[in-house]
Amino acid sequence: MLTSNRFALLRRLIPTPSSDPNDPLNWPHWFKVYIAAVSCIAVFLSNFLAAGPTVSIVQIAEDFTGLPPNIPKTAYLFTVS
Repeated sequence: MLTSNRFALLRRLIPTPSSDPNDPLNWPHWFKVYIAAVSCIAVFLSNFLAAGPTVSIVQIAEDFTGLPPNIPKTAYLFTVS
């Protein structure tokens, strides 16, 4: 146990911790968990929102362009917006 404490004191930390409150190493644990959760939700929603309209793209194409549906024109609508 004594040797592990000695190596822990000699270990160089990268990045070096600072006393700045904006340093992520100094953030409270709850805030780190919050940031991780918000990041995960944002990634999930971006994937969901990108793939969501593909299920109804034919119906949307019929509503916007009439019959026969113009799928490429409707797909461009989603890529631009």
